[in-house]
Amino acid sequence: SVWLGMRGGITDTEPVTDTATGQAEDRRPQLWFIAGVAAMSLYAIWSSSRLSPLGSMFPMGVAVTTLALAGFLVAKVGFGSLDDPLNFDLEANRDAEELGPGRRLWPNVAWFAVLTIGTALMGFVLATLIFFVVFLRVKARASWRLTLILTASAVAVLAVLNYVLLVELPYGLLTRYIDLPWRS
Repeated sequence: SVWLGMRGGITDTEPVTDTATGQAEDRRPQLWFIAGVAAMSLYAIWSSSRLSPLGSMFPMGVAVTTLALAGFLVAKVGFGSLDDPLNFDLEANRDAEELGPGRRLWPNVAWFAVLTIGTALMGFVLATLIFFVVFLRVKARASWRLTLILTASAVAVLAVLNYVLLVELPYGLLTRYIDLPWRS
């Protein structure tokens, strides 16, 4: 994703540069989102506290850091000035037609919902493989060569994590019926 962002081409997800039109007057959606992130962080802290000290070190560190950043964001968004750069809503004061394709929230969220559903049905490795190919071809408009290289790289990283670090990736319903090679 970093490489795709740095490639310099114009895509349908280029940021809006006029921040004056993106100032949100109602900050409740941002605060609800931050509250959701904070709730997930609290759950991660509770969940990882039940693990061994070595097993809880990474998730606990990430959760505590995320919770601290969420607290900072609540202070800045909730009590800060409306002119603060953190108070930015791409969809504020605009209708869906004005935003254009790729700039609306829900179609972009749908991509990750499809990945989540695919993970539940096929398992994370197979869903990631399919997701990468479709996403890179449709959304990023990458060439077949680049798509296959990036997809193979992502699946290789998942295979290394699964084998060397003994990371258990979600398996999905498909593995109940078919013995897949990445499931040990």
